[in-house]
Amino acid sequence: MTAFLLALAAFMAAHIIPAMPGVRARLIGLAGRTAYVVTYSAVSLALLAWVVVAAVRADSVTLWQPAAWQWILPIATMP
Repeated sequence: MTAFLLALAAFMAAHIIPAMPGVRARLIGLAGRTAYVVTYSAVSLALLAWVVVAAVRADSVTLWQPAAWQWILPIATMP
């Protein structure tokens, strides 16, 4: 669970910090628009992959054991 929370915090920070006034403009000024977009996209995808892998590996907590009919209800009603 710690790895998941750390991955989620890093992903959120990567999206919150560049949105701060002046930070994005400064980063674009330092690296150039194309380099910024490519780097930001690559970092975002890598962090998203980390979040997904950490979520899959995290322990799950079963609050209650669902009845057999409860599995079909969302499958039938979601479409």
